[in-house]
Amino acid sequence: MFKILRLPAISRPLTWILLFSFMTMISGCYYFKVTRSADPPQAAISKMQDEQKFIILHLDDKVWHLTDIIVNEESFTGSISRLTGHEKYLTVEPDVSNRYLKRSSLNESYVLNEVHVFITEYSETDAGKISVPIKAIQKIEIYDKASGATAASWVFGSLGVALGAFGVFLVIVALTKSSCPFVYAYNGTDFLFSGEIFSGATQPGLERDDYLPLPTIASFEGAYRLKLTNEVHEIQSVNLAGLIIVDHPGDVSVLIDKYGVPHTIKKPSSPVEAKNNSGKDILSLVRTRDTLFYSGDEKSTGENGIEKIFIKFIKPPDSESAKLIIRAKNSFWLDVLFTKFHKLFGKRYNIFAAKQESASGEKLNKFLIDQKIPLSVYLEKDGEWEFIDYFNIAGPMTLRDDILPLDLTGLSSDTVKIKLETGFLFWDVDFAGMDFSKKITVVPTALSVKSAIDQKGNDAKDLLLSTDKDYLVLKEVGDETLLIFDAPVQNNNGRSVFLHTRGFYKIIREQTGATDKKALRTFKKSNRFPEYSKEVYDLLPVK
Repeated sequence: MFKILRLPAISRPLTWILLFSFMTMISGCYYFKVTRSADPPQAAISKMQDEQKFIILHLDDKVWHLTDIIVNEESFTGSISRLTGHEKYLTVEPDVSNRYLKRSSLNESYVLNEVHVFITEYSETDAGKISVPIKAIQKIEIYDKASGATAASWVFGSLGVALGAFGVFLVIVALTKSSCPFVYAYNGTDFLFSGEIFSGATQPGLERDDYLPLPTIASFEGAYRLKLTNEVHEIQSVNLAGLIIVDHPGDVSVLIDKYGVPHTIKKPSSPVEAKNNSGKDILSLVRTRDTLFYSGDEKSTGENGIEKIFIKFIKPPDSESAKLIIRAKNSFWLDVLFTKFHKLFGKRYNIFAAKQESASGEKLNKFLIDQKIPLSVYLEKDGEWEFIDYFNIAGPMTLRDDILPLDLTGLSSDTVKIKLETGFLFWDVDFAGMDFSKKITVVPTALSVKSAIDQKGNDAKDLLLSTDKDYLVLKEVGDETLLIFDAPVQNNNGRSVFLHTRGFYKIIREQTGATDKKALRTFKKSNRFPEYSKEVYDLLPVK
């Protein structure tokens, strides 16, 4: 079956623990958020049980109270009993504020202790005892207090993750993860996690520009504030950091493509059809923005390990252009694969890494494309698939909106058919949409950084003003820089803010052992990484 990827092999993602929550009372009512855990299910369930959360198990329309949980890499076991007293909040809206009562006559604050685990199957092991495969977990929803745009949760998404303000602490349990600089945007109250920048630019030759949307940022005392942080074992080199402000009509939104071109979006259309390699219907996973995404299908992906998603849109008459919009991210599985690949070098990894530092960008990019790491886009014309472009590596930490323009000239069909292609389990695709609206002229405003205060109190502003050979270097875990920009007067009903950065980063590995030269030679051929992904996956004890 196709799956929303939650693999037992992914054992070292970042875990976010928020230690502060703030309660707001309006007319005797309080508010809570429902957020979906981005952690591997083993870690999430264990954590919830340790915190003595009230765990509710869902299977279709059936619900139980789940207790006495024991978790391992392949499954979890527990006791189930009839659910009592918690039925009111079984169906609520995720990522919005939901009300609960806290009165002497009716106190519903128990909802703040609930965790909902949704599964597709289980087996009985004894009376009242069950076993659930890890692969059967669809999603984990956490109910917690909400205050404005921030809630106590561990989720990466539209909500964001609070950092710093009001004593909120970020705890990282896995510093061996490969990533890139993290970005936090200030919303007037908290610094919220906004995403990663120039993901995949792991060598100087891969240095590139990045245009990160900042939907949660807000002007505070006439300024925009951001934090760049290094939270993994890397040396991160930032060449440029500025803001791009786009004021626009309130009934449109804006995204900037990887070339730095802004595109207006008025009414994106959802697909009418979406299928995977084997023709299975995956439309429910990619037609809306939520946290149910398509990662891959081990049964429909062949030995070559290439994952394909075929998507169809209705084309309005006379449309000669469109904009393809996705909400997606890279999987933690891809990070696991690169870690295993690097381990093949053994104690010679640092020699390999040093050679890569002098490799040309053309050569390094060719390797990534040949190995199906980016998300490639094809358009069907006259029955043939025409390569259009690819979406840059997005990183695994949060779903990200991105956009690419399409030329539909000469396309006589009343539908537009797109193919997304990548390696097996390399990407999580949450949404694919297409906007056919006419281009609205907008004028972006580039803002240079006013100050860039590092963790030692030094102002590194001069290192970030232009693309040159001078870099802001975040060398150690815990290094961070606070960026401040003057906020210009808004000239229209709507405003979109983007962080424009340029840079690269170096992954630090401390490895020993012999080099597996035979295995490494196989990666000289195209498409080896997708094959490798399938081979490693097929060796997992439970799938």
